[in-house]
Amino acid sequence: MAMSGMDTRHKYVCVRLGESLGLEHRLVEETVREDEQCWNALNGFLNAEGPNRLMFLGSEKDRSFRLLMEEDLQLPVLKAGKHKVIYFFCVEVDKPVGNKEHELSQDIVEGEL
Repeated sequence: MAMSGMDTRHKYVCVRLGESLGLEHRLVEETVREDEQCWNALNGFLNAEGPNRLMFLGSEKDRSFRLLMEEDLQLPVLKAGKHKVIYFFCVEVDKPVGNKEHELSQDIVEGEL
């Protein structure tokens, strides 16, 4: 479990992720804190020298989400219309500036991004 507290940048990502999936941001924050891989990925993304994007796979119907890794995009288990891909990106190194969400299309389900 992640022991560090969340700052405003962490909370921004959790609020936006919750809004994209219709989830209460406190539930998102709790889930992120308890998932070590997710917490580490979020911290890496917020680090000035970290990756410039962070992706999640979510389902409004199942009221759930998880960290999405590049290799997950090749999995045939992703079903069109059931999941959303939500990604955050940085334009400036130290500041997340927005998020995008996409319904999974057949192209993504087949692993062609």
